[in-house]
Amino acid sequence: MSQEARAPRVTANKSAFWQARWDAPRKLVPFWQPLWKTDLYFLGISSIGYSRDASDTIPGGKNTSASALRMQAKDLPFAGGSLGIIKSQLRRQSGAGARRDGPRPFAAIIEAGMPRGHPLLEQVKLTATVKAAGCAAKLSPSVLDTVLRRLPQQIDNNVLVGFETSDDAGVYRLSGGLALVQTVDFFTPIVDDPFSFGQIAAANALSDVYAMGGRPISALSIVAFPEKGALEVLEQILRGGLAKMAEAGCTVIGGHSIRDDDMKFGYAVTGLIDPTRIWRNIGAQPGDALLLTKPLGAGVISTGLKQGRIPEAAVSAATASMSRLNRDAAEALTEIDERSPGTIHAVTDVTGFALLGHAREMAVGSGVSLEIDHAAIEYLPGAVAASREGFYSGGLRNNRQFIGDCVAFQPSVPEEFQNLLFDPQTSGGLLVALEAAEAEAALSALAVREVSARLIGRVLQKRSPLMEVK
Repeated sequence: MSQEARAPRVTANKSAFWQARWDAPRKLVPFWQPLWKTDLYFLGISSIGYSRDASDTIPGGKNTSASALRMQAKDLPFAGGSLGIIKSQLRRQSGAGARRDGPRPFAAIIEAGMPRGHPLLEQVKLTATVKAAGCAAKLSPSVLDTVLRRLPQQIDNNVLVGFETSDDAGVYRLSGGLALVQTVDFFTPIVDDPFSFGQIAAANALSDVYAMGGRPISALSIVAFPEKGALEVLEQILRGGLAKMAEAGCTVIGGHSIRDDDMKFGYAVTGLIDPTRIWRNIGAQPGDALLLTKPLGAGVISTGLKQGRIPEAAVSAATASMSRLNRDAAEALTEIDERSPGTIHAVTDVTGFALLGHAREMAVGSGVSLEIDHAAIEYLPGAVAASREGFYSGGLRNNRQFIGDCVAFQPSVPEEFQNLLFDPQTSGGLLVALEAAEAEAALSALAVREVSARLIGRVLQKRSPLMEVK
């Protein structure tokens, strides 16, 4: 960039800066815009007036030289901690008809302790752009239950699995030995890294096919992205999704995108399945063992991440768990089912309605009750601490309100663990009901594939309460 094209610098004191913040902006440029146009340094998310004249008038101040505009950390009244100076970039207006005088707005990014020159993708915090992260953004299960009950029943003999039992995916028969399994899933960012967000969104969408016992073959991407969003961010989201789809052997053959201030990403996935060997979320039998193939706690960690209060190690562990495909778990279960046909009675993946929400669907659809041992469940590193800190999403509260009457907790179960069982998961593990005699064999097959599965409970004859946690 030539010196002539650089934005001029002007000096400003603290009071003038803050007055400019409120008085000058006519249009705040979203912070996710491409930010590589100049070398201004700021702390804070701010907008001030700017013109390319030789001097700049700052509201409430005086004409000042356009030689330097650099806000030092000591000049700004931030509470608590030292904040690094961030290189923010001015989105210059140019081209025919562009305004040549008067204030020009820009936005700056705030980051703690970030050195100058960090890439844009490290500066943008995706979770800060949305109200709810990941599957916690789902509609309340009570809302869906109310609406779906009102819809007319469809009659098609080739529909083997519809939405009547809130199963993980739909299954449509093509022939006597072949059927399609179809699902769709998309959500808002649950992590800050765009590539990881893409991977998690893909793994989450693929999970429904694995939970049914199918094999994914193709996918269509679903993108909602800010009109003025940084293309580098969108590219990395798509790259992450493609990488995970390639790992799954699933081909992305197209997609659809819309403009939306709230970023969203996901896939509609199509798979193949043997219509005689479909795993449903119903069919659990009294005496069955309950297995869970991933740890819980992604929801409280992502909620704490939005507030910047989760250790990096906890974020990394949650990201790794959410990014992992449920393919290995499904292959282990298939191995058991092929060796002892009919062993696997019910399977569902644990996502936005939490462990207890998806367990409830299994219990209601199967006509049974469930007993769950909270101490037998594996929790993500940092999840219990995050729950104690109260990092609860609106989705958790919705789940508890909807499911609460169906579950009884023994007095010995601490509140933080109770809430973790209502915590919305994103790309969670598989909840499996299988013959108790095969539980150890299943755990061994899962361990061979390095799946950290746990025996977390058992299936009982139907009684009240529907579910009990000890």
